[in-house]
Amino acid sequence: MKYISLVLVSLCLISCQNFKKKERLATAPPAATKDFQQAKKFFKKRQYKSAEKTLAKILKSYRATAVGDDSLFLLAKVYTRQENWQKAFNVYKNVYESPIYSPREFQARVSAAKLLTYKLKEHKKSLSLIGRSLKMRPNRVQRAELLEVRFDALMKTGSQLEAFETLVELSSKHPIQ
Repeated sequence: MKYISLVLVSLCLISCQNFKKKERLATAPPAATKDFQQAKKFFKKRQYKSAEKTLAKILKSYRATAVGDDSLFLLAKVYTRQENWQKAFNVYKNVYESPIYSPREFQARVSAAKLLTYKLKEHKKSLSLIGRSLKMRPNRVQRAELLEVRFDALMKTGSQLEAFETLVELSSKHPIQ
């Protein structure tokens, strides 16, 4: 009994050491906020190259700030509007794989999975990302979005049985019931 307890405590300590805490977002200076507002204006005017340049400037100096986080999401939108799906995916991937905390990490995961499934046609990568994301205990809405994309990816890979099981899970746990 003591041996089992010792093993469990050791495993707990080892797993706690392997957990990497993400860096918190800092406050950006007013100049970065001003630049971000300018990038948003460029985006609204459909001046995507100007928006991209401004956002790149912000990200170079202020990535670890809330403005930097917002800049990543706007940059992904710029690439999406330009139909540059791979670049948009890479931006979302940067958000969820970054050592910097983002309060919208799950939004980035869902958006990346959608791009992989619907635009890049990389269904296996999408399913892998969805599987890892579901293990992170998303909230009910995020879980439903991930399951919807999972269903579509499974149907496109020809895995109808797994797709049906996903649909059953989705319908039984959907947040809008």
